[in-house]
Amino acid sequence: MAVELFTISLPSPPSVNNLFVNNRRGGRFPSARYKTWKAAALQSLWTVRLPATIETPVAIDITVSTKCRLDLDNVPKALLDFLVQQRIILNDNRAIVRRLSLGWSAEIPNVRISIYAHE
Repeated sequence: MAVELFTISLPSPPSVNNLFVNNRRGGRFPSARYKTWKAAALQSLWTVRLPATIETPVAIDITVSTKCRLDLDNVPKALLDFLVQQRIILNDNRAIVRRLSLGWSAEIPNVRISIYAHE
């Protein structure tokens, strides 16, 4: 049985298609929607005790509310980047994130992320 390291509930992120916008010079910057979501997600962290940065391989389960209208494959990008930016996990590359699973649930309000030690 895998050892759970951390679980958190976050608001549903914007679609990966809406995270960034392009400017006229060819650059990209975070969209207003993405910035608003990150601020709301950060507020969710105020209610939990954060672990020390997880530097070992993990398995991550992302469960999304069935009320969310996003395609399931558009959900993880913002969430994984947020976990790295907040230093919950060291990185979201293959050395750290060894397994990623996605699923739906009618029993949660937004998104639940559970991080387990990878065996």
